[in-house]
Amino acid sequence: EPDDHLTSIRFYSWHRVLQRKDHRVLDAQERLERDSGDLQAHWIMARYAYSMDDGERSLQHLAYLEEQSPSPSVYLQLGRALRRLGRHQEESEAYEKALATSPDSPVLLGAQAVALARLGRFSESEPHFLRLQRSLEPGAYHYMVEAKLNMIQGRSKHALYSLDEALRHRDNLTEDLK
Repeated sequence: EPDDHLTSIRFYSWHRVLQRKDHRVLDAQERLERDSGDLQAHWIMARYAYSMDDGERSLQHLAYLEEQSPSPSVYLQLGRALRRLGRHQEESEAYEKALATSPDSPVLLGAQAVALARLGRFSESEPHFLRLQRSLEPGAYHYMVEAKLNMIQGRSKHALYSLDEALRHRDNLTEDLK
C-alpha cells in the first residue's frame, strides 16, 4: 500500500524531528513571538519549513527576508521553495536576482541552468551551464547539473552517463562547492 508506506515515512520524519526538535527551531519560534522582525529566526524557520516540505510557510519567511535583507542566500532558498511549489518562472527570477550579486557562484549557475531548462528555455540555460563548467573542474556537482539538464531534455542515456560520473566524483562534492 503506497499510502501506508508514505505515511510511515512521514511519521518517521516527524518523529525524528519531534524527538530532537531542533532547539534552534524552538528558539526561533519563541524569538518570533517576541520580535516578529528577527531576521535570523525567519531564516531558521524558512529552512525548517522547506526541510519539512512546507513550501508555502517557507515562502512566507523568505518573503520577509527578501524585503528586509535581500541576499544571494535568501534568493537561492526562495528559488528552491518556489521550485517545490512548481512555480518555475518565479524560481528562475529568484536565481537571476541572486546571480546579479554573485555571478560566479557554481550553485547559483547550476540552479539557474536547470530552472531555465525546466521552462524549456534551453538556449538561455546553456550559457549558465557553460559558466558553471568553466568555474569548476569536472566533478560531482557539475555532473549532477548536467544529468538534470539531460533528463529535462529527454536524453536519458546522457543523463545516466552524467549520473555515473557524479557518483564517481562524489568524494570531491564539498570541494566543488567552495
